[in-house]
Amino acid sequence: MEHVIEINDKSGREIGLTERQWKHIRHKHLDVNELMIEETFVNPLNIIIEDEGVAIYYRYFKDKDSNPYLKVMVKYLNGDGYVITSYFVKGMLK
Repeated sequence: MEHVIEINDKSGREIGLTERQWKHIRHKHLDVNELMIEETFVNPLNIIIEDEGVAIYYRYFKDKDSNPYLKVMVKYLNGDGYVITSYFVKGMLK
């Protein structure tokens, strides 16, 4: 499977963004780019671990006025992380 991004997050876990998911993100969320996603993994403001092996990474971007937090959702399968989606939101979940 082709990856647009292969990166280790702040804690060293490997995460990939497939071409298919990148097309999904770019189709629905034109304001998100690859560098922003990479920055979110390397230096997240917050990481929330949810049930079912899903983690949500947040990073603040001050130039995004009404929705300044980039939310990147990752699914972990057999130790590997895969980006599900990414988009800007108003605030972070607690």
